[in-house]
Amino acid sequence: MLNPRRSISYDGNPLRFEWWDDPDVDIDIYPTIPMTGATVPLIFPASLVQLLAEALALDYVFYTLSEGELKSFCLRLEPFDMKDSNIVYGSPEWCLFKQAVMELWEGLIGSRPQGSAVT
Repeated sequence: MLNPRRSISYDGNPLRFEWWDDPDVDIDIYPTIPMTGATVPLIFPASLVQLLAEALALDYVFYTLSEGELKSFCLRLEPFDMKDSNIVYGSPEWCLFKQAVMELWEGLIGSRPQGSAVT
């Protein structure tokens, strides 16, 4: 467990902290979650393009800064409801987004993602 009051020290690599090699610390780093209608355009193809651009950029940044030790490639696109200020889970749009993201993943990787999350 990380102690937020613990001092953070670097040893040359901006992503390598003092707890980097601690076997008791397990940290998952996930990319951004573009929200159609809030942080990405409502136009569907434009949403997919921005999703892919953000995922590739973040993966490149993590891979480069960690000297090849970290990879963070994940595709996730969610519809956002401005009325309720929340993700619209289970809606027809949500199902469409999931299917499009899974097809994008399959086109890039060559296989369908396993499980319910496209990670």
